[in-house]
Order: sequence, then structure tokens, then C-alpha cells
Amino acid sequence: MDKQDFFDGTVFDAWRWFGAHIKEQSTIFRVFAPNAAKITLTGAFNDWKENELTQDGRSGFWEVSLPNAHAGQYYKYRITSHSGMVVEHCDPYGFAMELRPGCCSVITDPMWGKASGEAAISSIPAAQASIWSQSATSRISRILFCSPAQRGNPAEH
Repeated sequence: MDKQDFFDGTVFDAWRWFGAHIKEQSTIFRVFAPNAAKITLTGAFNDWKENELTQDGRSGFWEVSLPNAHAGQYYKYRITSHSGMVVEHCDPYGFAMELRPGCCSVITDPMWGKASGEAAISSIPAAQASIWSQSATSRISRILFCSPAQRGNPAEH
């Protein structure tokens, strides 16, 4: 990605550069945080210990490459401001996220049909997936089966 084009606002596929990208021997994590003093990455691949990202000069582009990070593992960033405040944050360019109330991103191959994508999807705990599925089905049923004669909130019918 051309960084100047990013700054100019003419990059429309930044997701190809930022986020977690699985490579042959490692996974590379990139994030843009121009006001951060320090960024670390923590996740299942490092037993939730911190790996520090390096900044490209003073550009605000941060990255780290980790050989033991694989599809299906949860991760998040710890961002430290210049005043010392620390905030944990999911990956704004993450391809998959942990279900609420969790707030982690999930390493995922964007080509969903590949085994690594399937691993990421199957890493969601079955209980969470079941609850989400039942809730979604219930909402869809209420929407699809409302007749024009019904008035008011479809949830009341």
C-alpha cells in the first residue's frame, strides 16, 4: 500500500494491508495509530503476553510479525498514549470478531472457503454460536411472518 495515498484518502482497499494477514511462515499484524506512544499485541498465540509492535518512523503505521499466530486464535491490541493511558482494542481491520461481551479479533483467512477460515469460524464456542443463531432466527421469523394487517411492534405479535 502506498502510504502517501493512504494519507491523501485515495486508498480504498486498506484492508489488504492493515489487520492480521496470514503469510507462509508467520502472521503479520498492522495497524494505523498516529497518536500512540506504544502498541503491543496480546493473544492466544503468546499466552496473552505482550509483543511490541514497531512503528515505521513517525508515520503512525505499526506492525509485528509472529510465527506462532494461526487462524482461529483471538487477539487484541494494547495501545498506550503519550500520557500513559492504556486501552485494549480490537483490530479495526479484523476479518472476524469474538461475540459480545468479548472484544477480541480472530485471526482469519479472508478466503472463507479455505481451511484456515473454517478454523476461525469453528473456534467460536458452540454455546455462543447457538445463542446467536436462535436469536437471529427468532428476529427473522418475526420480520418475515408479519402480515400487512398487523400494526405496531412486530415483537408484540
